[in-house]
Amino acid sequence: MASNPSQNLALELMTTGEKSGQWGDITNVNMQIIDRATKGVGTITLTTTSYSLDTDDYTASEGHYAVLVFAGTPGGTCTVTINPNDQQKVFIVRNTTPSSVVLTQGSGGNVTVASGEATIVYATGSGSGSTVVDIASLFGFQASSTTLTDISGLSVTDGNFIVGNGSTWVAESGATARTSLGLGTIATQDSSSVSITGGSVSSVSITGGSVSGITDLAIADGGTGASTASAARTNLGVAIGTDVLAYDSNLQSFVSTFTLPTTDSTNGYVLSTDGAGNLVFAATGTGDGSVTSVAVSGGTTGLTTSGGPITTSGTITLSGTLNVANGGTGATTDSGARTALGLAIGTDVQAYDADLTTIAGLAKTDGNFIVGNGTAWTVESGATARTSLGLAIGTDVLAYDSNLQSFVTAFTLPTSDGTADQVLSTNGSGTLSFSSLDINNLSDGYYDGSSLGLGSGALANDNGTTNQNTAVGKDALTSVTSGSFNTSVGSNSCNSITTGSNNTAIGFNTLDYIASGTGNTAIGSEAGIYARGSSNTFVGHKAGYYASTLFSSEPAATHNTAVGFQALYGLAGSGDGYFNTAVGSQAGATITTGYNNVVIGYNAQASSSTATNEITIGSASQKVVRFPGTTTVSALLSASTVGAGARAFVTDATATTFASVVAGSGSNGVPVYSDGTNWRIG
Repeated sequence: MASNPSQNLALELMTTGEKSGQWGDITNVNMQIIDRATKGVGTITLTTTSYSLDTDDYTASEGHYAVLVFAGTPGGTCTVTINPNDQQKVFIVRNTTPSSVVLTQGSGGNVTVASGEATIVYATGSGSGSTVVDIASLFGFQASSTTLTDISGLSVTDGNFIVGNGSTWVAESGATARTSLGLGTIATQDSSSVSITGGSVSSVSITGGSVSGITDLAIADGGTGASTASAARTNLGVAIGTDVLAYDSNLQSFVSTFTLPTTDSTNGYVLSTDGAGNLVFAATGTGDGSVTSVAVSGGTTGLTTSGGPITTSGTITLSGTLNVANGGTGATTDSGARTALGLAIGTDVQAYDADLTTIAGLAKTDGNFIVGNGTAWTVESGATARTSLGLAIGTDVLAYDSNLQSFVTAFTLPTSDGTADQVLSTNGSGTLSFSSLDINNLSDGYYDGSSLGLGSGALANDNGTTNQNTAVGKDALTSVTSGSFNTSVGSNSCNSITTGSNNTAIGFNTLDYIASGTGNTAIGSEAGIYARGSSNTFVGHKAGYYASTLFSSEPAATHNTAVGFQALYGLAGSGDGYFNTAVGSQAGATITTGYNNVVIGYNAQASSSTATNEITIGSASQKVVRFPGTTTVSALLSASTVGAGARAFVTDATATTFASVVAGSGSNGVPVYSDGTNWRIG
C-alpha cells in the first residue's frame, strides 16, 4: 500500500513494510514539517496582488509555517489563497507591506490584515466553502497598530491635544494647537479690547465702541479711498464739471417742461415744438416767400392727376396704374401684377405644392432615391430602394456572382425535378440532368458489393471477390488483391497488404509495410508503420514503429502489444522480438530483439535491448522495480545499469544477512535489490 499524507500537515504516513531504506529521510522531512508548524517563522515576499500559499505533500513548504510575515511591495491589496482548501490551518500573521493582505481559502469568508498590523487566524479546511476566521477579534483583543502605539506614548499633560504631523501623531499645547488650527491672535483677544496689528480681517461686525487709527478705506473694501468729499467724488468717477454736470435750475426747468426726442434726424433739421410740450426734429425753409399755384403731373409713371393746379387750397387726386419701371406692378389685379412682374404661376414660377416642399428638403446624399412611403415622399438608399422595388438581393433576386454567371452560361440546366436522392450529372456536352448515383460513379470511390473503398487509390487492386475489405483514405489498402476482412482508415494505411487478412489500422501510415501478416491492430499515426509480422497490437503515435526487420525476408516481430506514444518503438524482429507487452509513453522503446517482457510506465525500459522474461515497472527517475526471474549472482546485470529499486531472486548467495552486499557461489536462495551501486540482500 502506498504512503498517504496526513490531513492537515501533509506528513508522509507510511504503511508497514513500505519504503525500505528510506524511513530515515522521510522521518527527517516529517520532523522539519512539524518544526515549522510549531515554531517556524516564514517571511513571504509579495510582488503582485495575488499569491498562492501552498502546503505540499511530504515537503516542508510555506503553508507549514506557524508564523507568516508578509513583506515586499505588492502594488495594491494582495489576496493570499491558502491551498489546498481541505486542510485546517492556524497562522500568526504580520503584515509589513504598505498594502492590505486578504487571507482566503474558499467562499465562506476572508480576513483582511491592514498594513503594519498583526493577528491570529484559522482556516476551516472545508473545501470550496472554507472560511478564514480572525481569532484575535473573537477574543476581543485590540489589533496591533503602530498608530495606536504612537498615541499610547504621548504625554497626557493638561491642555495637550493629539495632532497629526503628516507621518505620526504628536502632542501639542493649546498655543501650538491654535497654530495647527490656523487661528491668529484674535482668537485669544478680550471681548472688550481688541488689538489688530498688521495682516487683514474680513467679515468683521462691530457693534458699539469706536474704531480709531485706521487709514482711508479702499473702494474695493466698500470705502471711497479718500478723506475729503472732493477726493471721494473723483475716486468714485462723479467729479462735478468733469464726470457729471453741476446743478442748474434753468436746465432742470427745461427738461422738466419738454419731452425731448430720443433719436436723431436728417442733417439740417431743427428742434420744433408741437405746442403740446413735445420737441421734434423738423425741416426749415431757406428764406421768405409765397406760392400762388401748384400743378402736379403724372409724367411717364402711368398715373394721372386731377384737381390741379391749386392756387390756394384743394386736393390733387392720383389715378391710373403705376408702371413697373416706376416701382409699381403695371396692373390692378394680383394675377395681372404677377404676369407684369414675370411671376405668372404655371408660366414663370412653379405653383406652391406641399409635396415639392417636402422633396426640396430631402437629403441629396450620393445614391439616394426619392420614394413614396404611402403618405409623403422620402429618401431611400440603394439597398432600401431595391426592397421597395421588390428587388431585394438575397430575397427577391440573387446577388451577382461571377462563378454562378459562368455556370449558368456554360451549362443547360434541367427544367423539371428528378426523383429523390438523384444528383445533377453532365453529359459531357454542357447539358445537366438529374440521374441516380452510386459510389462507383465517384472518381475516388469503390464498391463491389462486398468491399468498400473511399479515397484516391483506396482498394485500387482488389480482385473483386467477396473479400469484405473496408478502406477509407488516400491509397488505403491500395495493394490488396485477395486479402480479406481488413479495415484500413487513414492515408497510406495498410498500403502494402496484398494477401494479409484480419488486420485493422486507423491513422496515417498505420501498418504501411505489412504484406501478408494477419491479425494485426494498429491505432495512431504511423503506429506499426514498418510492422511485417502477425498478431501484434499497437495503440499510440509510432507505437511499434519498427516492429519488423525492415526490407528483409527474415521473420518479423509477432504477438506484441504496445500501448502509448512510441511504445515498443525499436522492436526489430530478426526472428525474436515477440511476446512483449509495453504500456506507457515510450515504454519498452529500446527493446529490439528481446522477447517475453512486460514493461509498464512512462519511459520505462527493459534492462537491455535484448532482455528476455523481464517485468519492469517505472523509469529510472521513478525508482525502477524489475523482476528478471530466478537467476544467479554472476548473471545479475550491473546494479547501476538497472537502477536503484530493481529487484531479483538469486539461488547461489553465500549469506542471508539483510541489506548486506550479495556474493555468489553459495547455496542460499534470497531476494535481492539494487541500491544503484550494489545488489543487496532484502
